[in-house]
Amino acid sequence: IHSMVDKKPDYAAYVRVAYIRELSGDIPGAIDALQTAISSGSNFSENIAWAYNEVGKLHLRDQLDAASTDFQNALVVVPNYAPAVEGLGKVAFFRNDQVTAERYFRQAFTQLPIAQYAIDLGDLLTVQGKTPSAENYYSLAAVAYTKSTVGGVNVDQEVALFDANANRQLDDALQRAQAAVHDRPSIFSRDALAWVQYRRGDLPAAQSAIKDALQFGRHDAGILWHAGVIASAANNQPKAKEYFQKAISLNPHFSIRFAKELHDRLQQL
Repeated sequence: IHSMVDKKPDYAAYVRVAYIRELSGDIPGAIDALQTAISSGSNFSENIAWAYNEVGKLHLRDQLDAASTDFQNALVVVPNYAPAVEGLGKVAFFRNDQVTAERYFRQAFTQLPIAQYAIDLGDLLTVQGKTPSAENYYSLAAVAYTKSTVGGVNVDQEVALFDANANRQLDDALQRAQAAVHDRPSIFSRDALAWVQYRRGDLPAAQSAIKDALQFGRHDAGILWHAGVIASAANNQPKAKEYFQKAISLNPHFSIRFAKELHDRLQQL
């Protein structure tokens, strides 16, 4: 990566630098690299919108006003850019404006009916206690994942995590998670495997998988959330508290569905 930046400091090089910095927990450095990528320019406006959106996602952790500006900038570059519309929905949600959040999430899903935007709506409705309506959107997400699979896209990791979150179809989720670890090895596939194993009640397997995920995923709030839940289930409350505290310090807005539960669990420890 450093060689690429030295020899050809262009948009693609700075985007790669940003990704490495984010994984290592250097969020200011990742934002700086993305902003440099934007300044470097691209022949494709979608690339610039994507970079603005990524900056917005990083700011969403603790600077909602900055995140809102980033997402709006993406929409200036590419009007109706669905990821940025989703981002504005998350900003609204974490500002406790659920009406506006739902409007943005519906807009994103209408523009691009992919699983993630259906899940956003399902999670929002779950938080509101509207379970039947939430299930309708989760069903749409499942259909979208099936269409992706038929289209040749590997979504094993995403489906495994989706089913584990819903605590359903766990045998199939386990097969998918194991396949994801084999075919797309990463901290996120190992995290999905850990979460599935936890939901299945196999704590030793869950602990083993989350340990693997934490090797390079200790700066990801979602992975730390899972690690804390697994530690708590194993009656290691001091470790659970450590993981929960770090997750909140890194990104209190990591999940529409689980952010409040993380806060509540930490308060109880």
